[in-house]
Amino acid sequence: MRTIRAKTTCPACGFVNTAQTNYSDDSPGDGDYAICLQCSFVAIYAVSGEQISVRRPTADEEREIGENPEVQRMLRAIDRLDIPGRSLNALRNAGKRN
Repeated sequence: MRTIRAKTTCPACGFVNTAQTNYSDDSPGDGDYAICLQCSFVAIYAVSGEQISVRRPTADEEREIGENPEVQRMLRAIDRLDIPGRSLNALRNAGKRN
């Protein structure tokens, strides 16, 4: 697992994530999934050189996210975390992605 310090803003709730963790030893790559710890929205990393941001998934990516059992397992695990300041309304609306 590797964590890097980079600010990204969730395209769904606007929460600023200040660190990015990848479950491999690599930095997040272009097209990798990014899960917001505030609202559980699954965004897509957009990486260009040293610049890291996140964007909303395309319709095809949305389908892939919904069908990916590993992503669904991670979402369930994140939803069980007790994160201070986390918005329960955001969690309830996490499935309403667009």
